Amino acid sequence: MSGQPVDALWPDPRTPRQNRALNSLTRNGIVTVDGLTQRTPADLLRIRGFGFGSLADVCDALHSQHLTLAADSTAATATATGVRIRPR
Repeated sequence: MSGQPVDALWPDPRTPRQNRALNSLTRNGIVTVDGLTQRTPADLLRIRGFGFGSLADVCDALHSQHLTLAADSTAATATATGVRIRPR
């Protein structure tokens, strides 16, 4: 799964929020699942238009494939807001 395009994480039809997350990722050069899993939650939250809702969608999609984002210190902050982040 890691070498596949990032849009393979979400089957069609996608929700508007999933589309927004996907568009934000691809606009910022994150086009493969491997590229996504090398990013931390903080990296993703720095992307314009990518918020905690998009982060939750990404984490859920990765979790369904038994993958995670890279771990960072944002995990405690994100967990406090209700976003599930699973460290590597």
